[in-house]
Amino acid sequence: MPSIDPKASLQTALIVEDDPVFQRAIGEVLIQAGGNWLIRSYRTGAEALNGCLHETIPPAIGLIDLGLPDMPGEKVISELRARFPEMPILVISVFSDERKVFSAIRAGPWLWVTV
Repeated sequence: MPSIDPKASLQTALIVEDDPVFQRAIGEVLIQAGGNWLIRSYRTGAEALNGCLHETIPPAIGLIDLGLPDMPGEKVISELRARFPEMPILVISVFSDERKVFSAIRAGPWLWVTV
């Protein structure tokens, strides 16, 4: 798995979150944590997957919400995992239902955070 290099000239973070306030907050926290980040934010799974169609270099990290308006976050994770198998994926969600958690984990995130 590739590492996130805080000294890299520019790293891309993919944020898929439908709430604009939370989406902005995630980006700000990432920037404050250090590094030189290009934040690519999407509000739906389809927007995120379409936005990644022509990418040849994977984002340094993906931060994905499970509760998206157009498709389950697990589907987005699976599609991103197929396209960028080495990209670390962090799930950020308010879901605490065990079935939802296990379904998402099977999709392949690197880390899970419940807020």
